[in-house]
Amino acid sequence: MTGSAASTNTQWKPLHSLPLAAPPSHLVAETPRGRILVVEDQAVVALDLQRTLREAGYRVIGPATSLPAVEGLLARGRINAAIVDADVGRLAFVLADRLADASVPVLFLADGTNPLPARHAGAPILEKPFSRPRLLEALENVLTARRLADEELTYAISPPPASWPRVFPQL
Repeated sequence: MTGSAASTNTQWKPLHSLPLAAPPSHLVAETPRGRILVVEDQAVVALDLQRTLREAGYRVIGPATSLPAVEGLLARGRINAAIVDADVGRLAFVLADRLADASVPVLFLADGTNPLPARHAGAPILEKPFSRPRLLEALENVLTARRLADEELTYAISPPPASWPRVFPQL
């Protein structure tokens, strides 16, 4: 063979010698850092939040935009935290009330123009626009505060002494 195909010096390598590419982060079977519910009415924003959270190792639940959807997701298992867009309107606070009743901490996303209702006045707010690192930092703060609160509840009642004193020693 004297053609150009024969003159190229192509080295073929066996498949087992080729480096394997790492699987995408959403395919890695690791334990998630937490189950996070996303309440967002804009599809593009919801998809961006989902991608950011999945890449950071969280399991994303939702997005949910109605009370029946939130109820259904709460019935499926524990939710560690929720990210709620406060700009969705009154519905956002109805959903946040239900999440608060279920002891799910909420991180609000807001543009800063409207104050939160009194029940949620102390809730953490991440003002729009925000960066991905700032979102993850705010979410981690919410989860850490939740863990600390759970630990305080666990240790609020002191354990009984190793041996109970006898109240009536003559018995």
